[in-house]
Amino acid sequence: LIDLKESASMTIDGSIYVLTTDGVIKKYTRGKPDTFGITGLETPLKKPLRIFTNPEIDTLYVLDPGNSRIVVLNKAGAFQNAFAATVIKDAKDFDVQESEKKIYILSSENVYEINIP
Repeated sequence: LIDLKESASMTIDGSIYVLTTDGVIKKYTRGKPDTFGITGLETPLKKPLRIFTNPEIDTLYVLDPGNSRIVVLNKAGAFQNAFAATVIKDAKDFDVQESEKKIYILSSENVYEINIP
């Protein structure tokens, strides 16, 4: 039995990634727990709200309003990049369009855009 009561968000790319409110990401493949851990992230996630990926991309994006940033990890959990902005502090949701090299953030009734280099 899998305990999901501390879950904040989930995303699916063939595996299921579950983000918990304390900043842990759990990975499940074919219904079973899979090895996953965040590495290389100097400041731990604080009050993360959402996680995003899909089968077409090689990265995970985590909305981390407690640190006013979006964290980018590879699918093995290694830190790749972070995008910081004050508007992320009040963010409620986000979406990533890697093909357009854009991240859209819903914050304080406005939608903001971050360019992905």
